[in-house]
Amino acid sequence: MESIIAASIGLAAVDIFYPIFKRRIWLVIFLFGLFHGFGFASVLGDLGVTSQHALLSLFAFNVGVEIGQLAIIAVVFPLLYLIRSQLFYSKVVLKAGGLLLGAMSLYWLIERIFDVNIRVLPMVQGLFV
Repeated sequence: MESIIAASIGLAAVDIFYPIFKRRIWLVIFLFGLFHGFGFASVLGDLGVTSQHALLSLFAFNVGVEIGQLAIIAVVFPLLYLIRSQLFYSKVVLKAGGLLLGAMSLYWLIERIFDVNIRVLPMVQGLFV
Protein backbone atom coordinates (compact mmCIF):
# COMPACT_ATOMS: atom_id res chain seq x y z
CA MET A 1 0.00 0.00 0.00
CA GLU A 2 2.84 2.41 0.81
CA SER A 3 4.30 1.90 -2.66
CA ILE A 4 0.97 2.94 -4.20
CA ILE A 5 0.94 6.06 -2.04
CA ALA A 6 4.48 6.98 -3.14
CA ALA A 7 3.58 6.34 -6.78
CA SER A 8 0.46 8.52 -6.53
CA ILE A 9 2.55 11.38 -5.10
CA GLY A 10 4.98 10.91 -7.99
CA LEU A 11 2.11 11.08 -10.48
CA ALA A 12 0.95 14.33 -8.88
CA ALA A 13 4.49 15.71 -9.37
CA VAL A 14 4.54 14.61 -13.01
CA ASP A 15 1.15 16.29 -13.49
CA ILE A 16 2.73 19.63 -12.57
CA PHE A 17 5.05 19.42 -15.59
CA TYR A 18 2.93 17.35 -17.98
CA PRO A 19 -0.79 17.60 -17.16
CA ILE A 20 -2.08 14.04 -17.34
CA PHE A 21 -5.22 14.50 -15.22
CA LYS A 22 -7.14 16.93 -17.41
CA ARG A 23 -10.58 15.40 -17.04
CA ARG A 24 -12.41 13.98 -14.05
CA ILE A 25 -9.87 15.39 -11.62
CA TRP A 26 -12.36 14.77 -8.82
CA LEU A 27 -12.11 11.02 -9.50
CA VAL A 28 -8.32 11.08 -9.38
CA ILE A 29 -8.39 13.02 -6.10
CA PHE A 30 -10.93 10.59 -4.67
CA LEU A 31 -8.87 7.52 -5.63
CA PHE A 32 -5.61 9.00 -4.35
CA GLY A 33 -7.36 9.98 -1.11
CA LEU A 34 -8.76 6.48 -0.76
CA PHE A 35 -5.31 4.89 -1.13
CA HIS A 36 -3.78 7.38 1.30
CA GLY A 37 -6.57 6.79 3.80
CA PHE A 38 -6.12 3.00 3.66
CA GLY A 39 -2.37 3.47 4.07
CA PHE A 40 -2.77 5.68 7.12
CA ALA A 41 -5.35 3.34 8.60
CA SER A 42 -2.96 0.39 8.25
CA VAL A 43 -0.47 2.30 10.41
CA LEU A 44 -2.92 1.94 13.29
CA GLY A 45 -2.67 -1.84 12.99
CA ASP A 46 1.12 -1.59 13.04
CA LEU A 47 0.85 0.44 16.24
CA GLY A 48 -1.07 -2.37 17.91
CA VAL A 49 -4.54 -0.82 18.00
CA THR A 50 -7.02 -3.54 18.91
CA SER A 51 -10.38 -3.97 17.24
CA GLN A 52 -12.00 -2.92 20.52
CA HIS A 53 -10.66 0.62 20.12
CA ALA A 54 -10.26 0.69 16.34
CA LEU A 55 -13.14 3.04 15.54
CA LEU A 56 -12.19 5.62 18.16
CA SER A 57 -8.50 5.36 17.25
CA LEU A 58 -9.21 5.73 13.53
CA PHE A 59 -11.43 8.75 14.19
CA ALA A 60 -8.86 10.42 16.47
CA PHE A 61 -6.06 9.68 14.01
CA ASN A 62 -7.98 11.18 11.09
CA VAL A 63 -8.95 14.25 13.09
CA GLY A 64 -5.28 14.75 13.99
CA VAL A 65 -4.20 14.42 10.37
CA GLU A 66 -6.86 16.89 9.22
CA ILE A 67 -5.93 19.42 11.92
CA GLY A 68 -2.29 19.15 10.89
CA GLN A 69 -3.16 19.69 7.23
CA LEU A 70 -5.36 22.67 8.06
CA ALA A 71 -2.57 24.22 10.16
CA ILE A 72 -0.11 23.90 7.28
CA ILE A 73 -2.62 25.26 4.77
CA ALA A 74 -3.44 28.19 7.08
CA VAL A 75 0.22 29.22 7.05
CA VAL A 76 1.20 28.42 3.45
CA PHE A 77 -1.95 29.19 1.43
CA PRO A 78 -2.12 32.96 2.11
CA LEU A 79 1.47 33.37 0.92
CA LEU A 80 0.92 31.26 -2.19
CA TYR A 81 -2.30 33.12 -2.93
CA LEU A 82 -0.47 36.46 -2.81
CA ILE A 83 2.32 35.38 -5.17
CA ARG A 84 0.27 33.19 -7.55
CA SER A 85 0.18 35.78 -10.33
CA GLN A 86 3.93 36.48 -10.20
CA LEU A 87 6.13 34.98 -12.90
CA PHE A 88 8.45 33.81 -10.11
CA TYR A 89 5.69 31.53 -8.80
CA SER A 90 5.03 29.59 -12.00
CA LYS A 91 8.69 29.47 -13.07
CA VAL A 92 10.40 28.78 -9.73
CA VAL A 93 8.07 27.92 -6.85
CA LEU A 94 5.78 25.55 -8.73
CA LYS A 95 8.58 23.85 -10.68
CA ALA A 96 10.93 23.53 -7.69
CA GLY A 97 8.07 22.19 -5.59
CA GLY A 98 7.24 19.66 -8.30
CA LEU A 99 10.87 18.52 -8.53
CA LEU A 100 11.14 18.21 -4.75
CA LEU A 101 7.86 16.31 -4.57
CA GLY A 102 8.96 13.99 -7.38
CA ALA A 103 12.34 13.32 -5.76
CA MET A 104 10.76 12.59 -2.39
CA SER A 105 8.20 10.20 -3.90
CA LEU A 106 10.89 8.40 -5.93
CA TYR A 107 13.03 8.04 -2.79
CA TRP A 108 10.07 6.64 -0.84
CA LEU A 109 9.04 4.35 -3.72
CA ILE A 110 12.54 2.85 -4.01
CA GLU A 111 12.71 2.28 -0.27
CA ARG A 112 9.31 0.56 -0.21
CA ILE A 113 9.72 -1.58 -3.34
CA PHE A 114 13.21 -2.84 -2.51
CA ASP A 115 12.76 -2.83 1.30
CA VAL A 116 15.91 -0.76 1.85
CA ASN A 117 16.76 2.17 4.08
CA ILE A 118 18.50 4.84 2.01
CA ARG A 119 20.29 7.11 4.42
CA VAL A 120 20.05 10.50 2.71
CA LEU A 121 21.00 12.77 5.60
CA PRO A 122 24.65 11.56 5.83
CA MET A 123 25.00 11.97 2.06
CA VAL A 124 23.61 15.51 2.15
CA GLN A 125 25.82 16.43 5.12
CA GLY A 126 28.84 15.08 3.24
CA LEU A 127 28.23 17.59 0.45
CA PHE A 128 28.76 20.51 2.81
CA VAL A 129 31.79 19.23 4.77
